[in-house]
Amino acid sequence: MKTWSLKRRINITAAVMFLLVSTMMIASNMINYHTMKQYDKALSAYCQLNSYYNHIDAATSDIKDYLYTEQNKALQKYKEEMQRATTYIHGLQDDFVSDESWRFDLLENMTRYYDEECQNTIHEYQNDKGNYTAVYNALLHSHDLIARTSDRFYNVITNEMTLQKTQMDANQHVTFVGTIILLLIVLCWLFYFGFFMSVSFIKPLYVILQNINKVKKGEYDLSDISSTGKEMESLCIALNEMAISVQNEIASTKEKAELQHRLLETENENLRKDEQLAQSELRMLQNQINPHFLFNTLNMIYKLALSENADNAAEMIERTSRLLRYGLDKQNRLSDLQSELVSVANYMEIQQKRLGERVQFKLEVQEGIPNIAIPGMILQSLVENALKHGLKDCKNGGEILVSASYTDEDILLSVSDNGTGMNPVELEELILNDYKKYDGENHFGLYNVVRRVEMVCGNNASISINSDEDCGFELIIQIHIKDEEEAYVSDIDSGR
Repeated sequence: MKTWSLKRRINITAAVMFLLVSTMMIASNMINYHTMKQYDKALSAYCQLNSYYNHIDAATSDIKDYLYTEQNKALQKYKEEMQRATTYIHGLQDDFVSDESWRFDLLENMTRYYDEECQNTIHEYQNDKGNYTAVYNALLHSHDLIARTSDRFYNVITNEMTLQKTQMDANQHVTFVGTIILLLIVLCWLFYFGFFMSVSFIKPLYVILQNINKVKKGEYDLSDISSTGKEMESLCIALNEMAISVQNEIASTKEKAELQHRLLETENENLRKDEQLAQSELRMLQNQINPHFLFNTLNMIYKLALSENADNAAEMIERTSRLLRYGLDKQNRLSDLQSELVSVANYMEIQQKRLGERVQFKLEVQEGIPNIAIPGMILQSLVENALKHGLKDCKNGGEILVSASYTDEDILLSVSDNGTGMNPVELEELILNDYKKYDGENHFGLYNVVRRVEMVCGNNASISINSDEDCGFELIIQIHIKDEEEAYVSDIDSGR
């Protein structure tokens, strides 16, 4: 006889239990649902019947008001109440299903007759106000007949509700008994499953764990395990193979560890040599250009240009010298807003001379703006970003605007261009990547600007971007003026 695997035994047993429990639960829920639905219909019919009688009474009251006051408003209210009463009686005919439901057809006929009596009374009153008593009394009689039917119709519905409530109680009792039986079946199955698992799985597994501990201690004389299923048989074979493999791996691992140790020592030695070589190359590059020599040379060229009446060239040399000096001093250091605006003005003037009509540069500074501490070279980096990305393909009509304004609590720094911009997908990707956008060139980029602003200003600064495809690009830095910085803050205009 073919032996079933442990997994197959568990799956078949679990499937049988699942089908049994599911069948009982579904059957119980369907029966309860049908009974509750019938009870809800009866309850709804009771509410509709109550509303019907209320609207009939209201319609009679409105007819009386019309006969006493002759106001069209009362007549209109009568029509509305009759319409609602008719709607409710139709709803009762459609929704309430019972052996007594034919009675509601009679109630509908009485309602129709009552409405005709009301119409006759209104007609007689409008034609002969002194002689409408007969039809008015007929109207009241018709209303009285309808009112006297209320007890009979309420009893019809309450009897149906009582019947459904009795059925619901019976269903609950059956459900309770079925639940008890189901729990007993589940408990028996759990007991059987626990016993089966203990004999077929837990005891053999305990022996396997003992064999594993022997292997961990270096002992490879393993105890035999009685096979109770395909899984345990496969596990025993795998354990024996593992014991042989572990014994071979230990020797191999020791040999590899010694080899890796020697390789690591060699790599560490090479890294130390590479680091020393890189430091030497860096010192050589740093010594290639002496900043003092560069500034002295620019100063000499500036004086030479003045002596030869080359005023424009002299001005550009002077601006370049100031820009280089500021860049070397403030590139990775803290600066102030006044110095930053002066530096970016020099940079934009140089670029204006270089680009001519291709790009127009504008600088707008609100009068009296506080001179707060900010990272150096951030505005120039944003202008460079606009030139290299937003306006890189611009042949004419380009524009870059740098603005600085303030409120009582915040300072707003903005750099915008009218270039290609970014579509919403690219803009979202840029923000999600922390403003990183590598293009293969050595420049600060948006990421460095944002990171330096966050490092200096912390939570007092926020970055926002406005852009769309072919609609330009604007980056706004909003810096909150902290109370502790009041000793440093001053007006830029007063500092000039």
